Amino acid sequence: MTRVLVLGATGRAGSATLTHLVGRTDTIAAVRAGHEPIRLPAQVRTAVIDLDDPGTVREAARGVDVVVNAIRLREDIPDTALIDLHHRILDAAPDPDSLTVVTVGGAGSLRLPGGIRFWQDPAFPAPTLPRGRA
Repeated sequence: MTRVLVLGATGRAGSATLTHLVGRTDTIAAVRAGHEPIRLPAQVRTAVIDLDDPGTVREAARGVDVVVNAIRLREDIPDTALIDLHHRILDAAPDPDSLTVVTVGGAGSLRLPGGIRFWQDPAFPAPTLPRGRA
């Protein structure tokens, strides 16, 4: 069975991902120290991680086939923040060559040419605008 680690498991995108994966994969929800995992299904195992401590990510990712990155980066993030986070995950992985990293959510924080955020573009779909702003 595929083993999946979900980063950002207590957020909107992460908890939706968990709901889809539970029962289909061996799923581990990554949570921050001191964070109450209220949105997690009862049958999901957890791993406490700190993205600034590669050792905690390495330990949580041991034996994992796929990492789902559903972490929501807050505030005014640098243009390369999502790419930098992706590299930090791979750098911390026990065997980055055999790991698949899938990033979900976060597109609203991306910048388009001219410096505007993706969600600020007039072509951004109106029904998902509140989520893009969030």
